[in-house]
Amino acid sequence: MDDSLAAQILTNMLNNTPSDIDTREGTPTYTAAAPIADEIMNLYAELKAQEEEGFIVNESGEVTMSGNKLDSFVAMWGETRKSGGRATGQALLKADEPTPVPAGTQLFAPATLNILFVTNEDVTATPVGVTVGITAVFEGADGNVSAGAITGVVGDLADIITVTNPIETDNGFDEESDEELAKRFLNNRRRPATSGNPNHYHQWATEVPGIVDAYVIPVWNGPNTVKVIVLSSDYGAPTPEKVAEVKEYIDSVRPVIGSENDPITVEAAKEIPINITANVQTNGMDVQTEYTAAATAYLEDLATGETEGAPGFDQERTVRVVRLQNILLDTEGIIDFTNFTVNGGTANVVIPAGSVPVLGSVILNVQP
Repeated sequence: MDDSLAAQILTNMLNNTPSDIDTREGTPTYTAAAPIADEIMNLYAELKAQEEEGFIVNESGEVTMSGNKLDSFVAMWGETRKSGGRATGQALLKADEPTPVPAGTQLFAPATLNILFVTNEDVTATPVGVTVGITAVFEGADGNVSAGAITGVVGDLADIITVTNPIETDNGFDEESDEELAKRFLNNRRRPATSGNPNHYHQWATEVPGIVDAYVIPVWNGPNTVKVIVLSSDYGAPTPEKVAEVKEYIDSVRPVIGSENDPITVEAAKEIPINITANVQTNGMDVQTEYTAAATAYLEDLATGETEGAPGFDQERTVRVVRLQNILLDTEGIIDFTNFTVNGGTANVVIPAGSVPVLGSVILNVQP
């Protein structure tokens, strides 16, 4: 609502005033009517807000319901917000002399002091080193750190043992956002799930925390067989552990059909790397970070067909070179570019159903 509405309300009120009464600005009638018009406008605004709060999305498709209100709304249909997941991995602990390291010892990555990990079991650090499983203290994708990032120890052992993580940590994911929950809820309403039909398998797969979409292929290997290809919430291939979790969950809720010879198969989405190279002319600004983020957002949008009417994860999609070029031109600091290639060529990249484009290398050679 804006001031033009209040002005229109005031005009209508004054026009309905008897003609023998002076309604010019500054008169008692005008002065009395103006605040009433403002209050009527505020009432309209409040009613409009209440109307929008009664719907998950507005006319533009934007999510308008959030938090506990959204949770309560979807709960009426048996839906719940998916929780986040804690990252897991391994740590290599060393000490000059055999040193007991109890389960629950806290480790951290100095670059992200708020991301803590704990050891999963009692071990003894030695000069050779001992490997121990670790789990992030808090849920969230921030717990997925690169190999070698964890080097700190909290507590009395900080000056006694050294630590590193030989491989990256994974399986950390954020709690389902309002937008993600609303989208999943609406998808389930628009794709009626009954008696183990393909929509039912899609719903079961996406009920698992950390899974954002699924491609269901019925009778893929004969009668009563179903293949479910799943996409992780970071728009990539889920880990083998997550794939196994989806399989276990679907088996626990699906109708009993077939036999051990007619299994339900769950697979991870196939990642198709998108490698970008270009010669760029800049105004001196660092353009790498901004372009990488924008290109990643474009590919994530393609992953599930976020754009209204666009093909989804269960359909063929196309990574368009011209779109990636336009994103580069829109990047602050870019003046021009030449020799732009995607995966070594200039052709669009077709992404089959059940596959997902992921940004690989981005090489922007700055030219004088």
